Amino acid sequence: MISIRNQSLFAIQALGLSEFNFLDIGCGGTHSSVCKPLLMYNCDGWFIDIEHFDGWEGKKYHQLDATTADWSFIDKNIDYVSIDVDEPIGNGIKVLENLNWDWNIKVITIEHDVYRETVHKIIGSVELEKLPQKEFLQNKGFELVCENVTFTDCDSGVENPHEDWWVKAEYLDNVRYLIGANQNRLKLYEKISSNIG
Repeated sequence: MISIRNQSLFAIQALGLSEFNFLDIGCGGTHSSVCKPLLMYNCDGWFIDIEHFDGWEGKKYHQLDATTADWSFIDKNIDYVSIDVDEPIGNGIKVLENLNWDWNIKVITIEHDVYRETVHKIIGSVELEKLPQKEFLQNKGFELVCENVTFTDCDSGVENPHEDWWVKAEYLDNVRYLIGANQNRLKLYEKISSNIG
């Protein structure tokens, strides 16, 4: 039984539960990392954040700026990339452009935080983040499976679109049943967990 309850479930489903390598960009602390639970399933990976966080001893944690990083320290192919970077708006696309595209990446989950335009009146998330990400990944042969995945605002109950989930075309059949827009992330996690068993 899979005990993960975050977007890395999508990578497990897309890649078929096999062991794989990941890159968790914007990992934060050990308690908030999307990919840390993958270590329990014999996956291997690197944790990246621009800020320092304690608790990463013994793990492949690097404090660096992923928009300008030299990725030569990663000595394996990367199958799954999780990108959760914050301001300034536009850093997500800069990270995408700076990845080592020789890795043969198969799955990407990436935040764009478009809800900020309506909720916080911070303009630019769509034009400077979401649309460039979409164009870039489509040009790299990725298929958008879950567009504008939402989280529920605790105070208002409003669904806030904040990220997209992508796969290379040859992995689309593994996640085709998830295709859609504006789906709540918790419901997606439940759907994937039920399908994996």
